[in-house]
Amino acid sequence: MHRSPSSGSRDDDMVCDGRWFGSGWGWFLERFEGWCDLAFPLAIALLCLDQRTPAFSLLLVWLLVRLGQQVPRRPLVAVFLLLLGAQAGQFVLERDLQPSSASDPLVIALGLVAMLGRSALQWRSTLRCVALSIVPLALWAAGQDPAVRLDLPVGGLNRLGFLLGILQLAAWASIWLSRCAWTRFLYGTLTILSVPMVLHNGSRVTLLAPACAVLVGVACVVIRRGSEGFPGAWLGFVNWIQQRRHVLMLIASFVCVLLLQTTLSWYLNPGVAQRNVLSDRGRIETALCWASQPLGRGVDKALLGVGYNRSVQVRCTGKKLPAVAEVGRPEGLPHAHNLFAQVFAENGLLGFGSLMVLLGLMVWRMRLILSGVAGWENAEIAVLFGLPLLVYLLLNGLVSSFQIFLMSNQLLIGLGLASLWPYRESAPDSGGCHKEMPLST
Repeated sequence: MHRSPSSGSRDDDMVCDGRWFGSGWGWFLERFEGWCDLAFPLAIALLCLDQRTPAFSLLLVWLLVRLGQQVPRRPLVAVFLLLLGAQAGQFVLERDLQPSSASDPLVIALGLVAMLGRSALQWRSTLRCVALSIVPLALWAAGQDPAVRLDLPVGGLNRLGFLLGILQLAAWASIWLSRCAWTRFLYGTLTILSVPMVLHNGSRVTLLAPACAVLVGVACVVIRRGSEGFPGAWLGFVNWIQQRRHVLMLIASFVCVLLLQTTLSWYLNPGVAQRNVLSDRGRIETALCWASQPLGRGVDKALLGVGYNRSVQVRCTGKKLPAVAEVGRPEGLPHAHNLFAQVFAENGLLGFGSLMVLLGLMVWRMRLILSGVAGWENAEIAVLFGLPLLVYLLLNGLVSSFQIFLMSNQLLIGLGLASLWPYRESAPDSGGCHKEMPLST
């Protein structure tokens, strides 16, 4: 049976929902809480129509509302709200786009702060809205030339591929979080609907990384928790894995060896990689070139980096990189195609160290959740979405600079990482069907 929330919990929920802003504003937030996150599918629809400024303006309004909700419970969020006001022109109009800029990590941080401390009920609503972004993308993709790789009018191939991966994870989490058959069918359909778009886009990391991220997430949970604490919908699946864990480990080992052999053949053998030099050998050469730029140029460059994109790109042109020159890109690639190389080149050891500390914090937080120390009874959101997203980001970081430009993607990164810090459950979610069973009794 459900736990009845205490009066203190109700007070905290009032703060979290923003009801302490005043009766009028509180009434608005309470009534439209579940609709606010529809800003994402609407903004993505605008991006499909090449309406960048209206799309980013809509996301700016969403961010203002979400940060405003946080202020009563976390007064220091007002600092982020003021930063958003001061930098709004940079975000919406992309005035310092190179394509990366100093505002990139700030947008991600704002997205994280805006979504901290949401209840599991609120997270379910958010993930459903995010997953619905697949619908406008599918409608737009249906009218594109199938002979040309699917590419957003705004952002490029890599940005669209990365976005599709996040939306797939949101849809997958929504399947498990739904409490009745018709909603599971809906989000399962959206997940399947995204696959042709991924194939049309041609991004191999987007094709493989979401599935790998989900498998790694499930494996981590099974190893750490077994079947303990899982909701009823999970138990059959988890027990099936446990009964066949030896066979599955053997299959996983074989797949890893096969992937390693394929990688060595595809990336390092010039005869094989000739068909796709730019996206394979070219990325490796570019990432290594970017990573080497702060070295041997003085202590200041090593510690603080050499600056943003164009400061590095001019030193990694086709004259120095044979694979890039071979495909007719004498100016070089505009970014490192590697998260770690990009951050180190632009921000030096201090920036790279900060990134490592942040990743360590995320891994530590996930470890607490899996061990139950952080409150296993409310870990469902973090396990179903936060953990797969974290794995997805790490896999993408090896082959792309996913953190640069496209405000929608950056806010979704911050939103996803915030799911590692959910608020305690305050009310059951029936989702239009039968009542939800608690994760623990």
